[in-house]
Amino acid sequence: MLASGATQMEMPAFSPDGTKLAVVEATEGSANPGDNVLPGPPETIAYLDFDETGPTFGPTPHTIVAATSSAFTTTGSGLAYPSFTPDSKAIAFHAGTTPTGCVGTCDDTSPDDGNLFVSLLSGGSPIRLVGADDPPNVADHNASVEPTFNPIVRGGYSWAVFTSMRAWGNQPWPASVTAAGHVNGKRRLWVTALGTTIGTSDPSHPPFYLEGQEDTPNMRGFWTLAPCIATPTPNASDAGAPSGGNASGGDGGAAMCTNGFECCSGFCEIGMCVTPNQLTCVGLGGACTMDSDCCNTPLVQCIAGICQLQSTK
Repeated sequence: MLASGATQMEMPAFSPDGTKLAVVEATEGSANPGDNVLPGPPETIAYLDFDETGPTFGPTPHTIVAATSSAFTTTGSGLAYPSFTPDSKAIAFHAGTTPTGCVGTCDDTSPDDGNLFVSLLSGGSPIRLVGADDPPNVADHNASVEPTFNPIVRGGYSWAVFTSMRAWGNQPWPASVTAAGHVNGKRRLWVTALGTTIGTSDPSHPPFYLEGQEDTPNMRGFWTLAPCIATPTPNASDAGAPSGGNASGGDGGAAMCTNGFECCSGFCEIGMCVTPNQLTCVGLGGACTMDSDCCNTPLVQCIAGICQLQSTK
């Protein structure tokens, strides 16, 4: 049972660790509960504790950030679309003039605006994602909304897909988009990388545009995860596919890769998934438990717990 004041909750999003549910709270909403509307101002980003074994929610929402924060003085304070970082320690969201651009007719000519932010659950001021929000063309600032994180870290970064009304490339907008400014008809999906540790400074990087959207607007992106290939254990090519990987057909070897995105570590080198700064076999002088731990066996063997050249007589 939720506390009596916990009402008008919308846009739920579970944390990757399954212990929390992010929500947007509002003090007012539609006069008709049957209307499909977004929260009314002022909004608050909060989360509820969740116990999957119940399943039960904690009765009281924990406020993360409110629309009254001075961080939103120049961006607008319509807060919406929370999404947890992969470590479940922070939440990204957007702040704009309204929670979305659905104003009036809510068609492709309707205006929209927004900026991406991230806030730690532990407290502190929300951080505007400048790297993602502000492309070189100033006219394309204030045009980023609806972030959604990939729940898995890849290549040492967190990845968020978001919607932006900014221009891309050197081609004009499709003929179907005739309205000037940031309008719904210009919505396209972009992806930004964020550092995995959220502190007090902007962790985001300049985003890239997803191809294949030239002739159609897209409102919000979500991630579909394919099984990734694990970094092989020492001499996995001799012992079979590593746990969690995909076995390559029929030869008992570790799964091969062609691109970094196929690997759990995010890195593919010479057809094999690797983890940066981690050897897949132990070099001379390294600690070992068996011969197969060592590189260049059988010339190198595990002797007295150390990879050493096999003695010759």
